[in-house]
Amino acid sequence: MLHIIVTFPTLGLGVVMLEDSGGAGANVLAVMLIFLGTLYVLAIIIPSIALCVRRLHDLNLTGWIYLGVVPGTKGPNEYGSDPKNPDGDIIDAFE
Repeated sequence: MLHIIVTFPTLGLGVVMLEDSGGAGANVLAVMLIFLGTLYVLAIIIPSIALCVRRLHDLNLTGWIYLGVVPGTKGPNEYGSDPKNPDGDIIDAFE
């Protein structure tokens, strides 16, 4: 929640000030706000991903779920045999 409260107003104010530039001072302030907002987002993104993956591990889930890579079932299932492993050997790539 804090990220939203800090990021959107900072970047939004910077963009609005840049579009309605009233002089050189407004341009410098707008660029500084956009730069600081971008720097904040880049500094927060890695720890946020690490924290979410840690919480998924606490639930005995893989961290790949957070990145959108959802592992399928291992071996044959109700829809037939595994097309990547037709022999039925169970290979676990996520452990």
